[in-house]
Amino acid sequence: MAYSARANSMFSGSSAAPSLRQPSSHNAQQSSALASRIASKKSELDSLKQLRDMSSALAMQMQALEDKLGTLKDGTEGLLRCWITSLLSLTSYHSYCLCPCQLA
Repeated sequence: MAYSARANSMFSGSSAAPSLRQPSSHNAQQSSALASRIASKKSELDSLKQLRDMSSALAMQMQALEDKLGTLKDGTEGLLRCWITSLLSLTSYHSYCLCPCQLA
């Protein structure tokens, strides 16, 4: 009889309820922490995808800028060659006009 009274007191009191609830509470906390971490990682993934897209767009813009600078460089070199040719022609003409052999 003493055994049955002791067994009833172990299972009938409120002392058993917290010990049974503790694991489920712990599991809920773990699940909540895990869900929070998953949400954080999803947010990080979205940010990284956005960074990848922006980097790709920037790379395309840089390529376009490189092409435009190449065109500008070629045009500038052509313009400088024209000016050099013109200045050389003017110098030759000026030398021809001032040549002392022409004066005699």
